[in-house]
Amino acid sequence: MARNRRIVLISLLCASVALAQDTEDAPKPTIPWATSYAEGMATATAQKRPVLIKFSAQWCKWCERMDVEVFVDDPVIQALQGYTCIKVDVDERPDVAMAYSVRSLPRVMVINTHQEIVGDWLGYQRPDRFLAMVMDLEPALHTKMGTLMAPKTILPVPKAEPEVLVDLTEEPVMNLGHRDPKVREKAVVLWVARGKKALPEIVEHLEHAYLGVRIGAWKVVQKLHASKLPFDPWAPLLDRTAMIRAIQDELPRQR
Repeated sequence: MARNRRIVLISLLCASVALAQDTEDAPKPTIPWATSYAEGMATATAQKRPVLIKFSAQWCKWCERMDVEVFVDDPVIQALQGYTCIKVDVDERPDVAMAYSVRSLPRVMVINTHQEIVGDWLGYQRPDRFLAMVMDLEPALHTKMGTLMAPKTILPVPKAEPEVLVDLTEEPVMNLGHRDPKVREKAVVLWVARGKKALPEIVEHLEHAYLGVRIGAWKVVQKLHASKLPFDPWAPLLDRTAMIRAIQDELPRQR
């Protein structure tokens, strides 16, 4: 009998050790983040699940701290099991960030099953504080609350217009009549920046064969030379020549 009891005890001990080993080896639950905003939202809609969106960026140290302290916390992970969780990198998806008016990080938003934003938290939150905020939202996750709706449409962010580069040392005259109006405007600005010392040269270009150059040159003259003498870039050559001579005769008195 004693021998049998020892065998049973040893068997139970071995089973306990094996169970403990299996528990240690079992992978811990994690948050299955969706990296595609569109796919994550579509999945949440199909499964009638609330959504948690984490806005972050690679350069955001507090975002990184939330990743390693908050979103690995077992109670937090357990509390978010019923959510569709989406990561949005604001540098990769500025359109989504703009749609949600996200300007500071880290930022976490919760959207209920009626597409209402019921949670909006800015800045780093401790695991216990974050868990408390998540738990407070439980009554709002499947109930219409009348809060601000999540954006239905994500519009593309307009690209910044490239800077217009104009070098007066290369085609300085033809830039005044360039087909791109931004180049023409920049060329006029650069000519004007040279000051009144550029007047004799720019006045000569009022005789240029290309109408666009004549128009641009006249804009420069008007900005540099306070003259009431007329000039018509569209006038016939002889008429233009007479006007130019009158302007040139006036220049020495204005220096």
